[in-house]
Amino acid sequence: MQPRPWPRLAGQIWVTRAGPDCDRWGEMARTRLEVEWPKRPRRDMRNLPSALNERLINAVEDFAEKGAGDVKRLEGQDAYRLRVGSWRIIFEIVNWRIVRVLRVHKRGDAY
Repeated sequence: MQPRPWPRLAGQIWVTRAGPDCDRWGEMARTRLEVEWPKRPRRDMRNLPSALNERLINAVEDFAEKGAGDVKRLEGQDAYRLRVGSWRIIFEIVNWRIVRVLRVHKRGDAY
């Protein structure tokens, strides 16, 4: 499997889009969620190795496309966390159409 290309830069936010995705039962097709990468999480990822950056981006893309990943809702917040090894991606879902990444942290610093 080839790594996904980096998200496109749209103004101050990285945005990725994809077409419809059907589940394996052939039921109703659903549109994949759009992913936004504002400035703050991009700054969090700036000094990370490129292989780790690709892994984190692919994890968010997989969640947006298939709902795959270890995701839990954060208590007392309208945010979620996606676990990728020892890294945590904090994000929110806006209008059930957009996954907005808020922060990217090592496990000990995420909460």
